[in-house]
Amino acid sequence: MSAFTDEQLTDLIGVVGLREYKAAAELARPKLDEWIGALRDLSDDELYGECRRWIYEGALVQRFQRMNFEDVHCRGTACFFESRRRHRLAGHDDHCSQSIYGRAYAAVTTDAGYPGMGSTRECTCLSASAVTR
Repeated sequence: MSAFTDEQLTDLIGVVGLREYKAAAELARPKLDEWIGALRDLSDDELYGECRRWIYEGALVQRFQRMNFEDVHCRGTACFFESRRRHRLAGHDDHCSQSIYGRAYAAVTTDAGYPGMGSTRECTCLSASAVTR
């Protein structure tokens, strides 16, 4: 049993996150509920750390197709969704690559030996004085 309704989950983690949540093992859901409940209260730095962690772990578990790691994928998707929500609230558009998730993805891929996989270009959707890094 989830601590959230489907509507609440959609608001917190998006439609894809909801699908992954429902596919997650029942055993993983209590901790997943706790993590989702705390997601919006994280600072930007904490969210960046969570994004890096779940992007990395999602890539690791992708190799194990026969096991259920949907809770891991759900966390990665939730990080993306929350990062995008914060990015929009800050006045950025959807095509701006300087979201918290975008920076975390660039860092994880660079750390894994794939420099240039993540976008590191500067924000162009805001005025030059509001460029974020």
